[in-house]
Amino acid sequence: MKLRRFLQQTLIDEMKNRRIEWSQQFEVGVDQLDDDHGNIVELINEFGMNCCTDRAKPILDNLFEVTREHFDSEEKFLIRNGLSNKNHQDEHGKILRELRKHIDDPNNYSNTAYCDDSFDKLAGWFINHSIGLDSDIKAYFDSGTMRFS
Repeated sequence: MKLRRFLQQTLIDEMKNRRIEWSQQFEVGVDQLDDDHGNIVELINEFGMNCCTDRAKPILDNLFEVTREHFDSEEKFLIRNGLSNKNHQDEHGKILRELRKHIDDPNNYSNTAYCDDSFDKLAGWFINHSIGLDSDIKAYFDSGTMRFS
């Protein structure tokens, strides 16, 4: 029994180390979008600390909604600034479908063996999105041509 508790505590301690450290590279220079990115990082980190608990699924559901709202805001912002891009919108749709599929599979948040992979997928998705896909927003912002109306 003591060994089992030790192993459980060790797993819990390892889960607490799942964390994305905030980086300025995640910023695009638009306060609302940067705040959204910060909220998404917080939710992914919260999931990392709560995988395999009864809080995991609600956190993932919240992550989905926050991400959906972020993408909607981002797309509206791009349209207002004449930067609307079908590929960018398509990528948002793809990410949301993959995220929903991930959330709908209980193994991804209730099975200890999947927790690291699940966290890594979420963290990888966010980093690729914010540094990769959103780099165009940052480039346009840095050029000084964006409107904030």
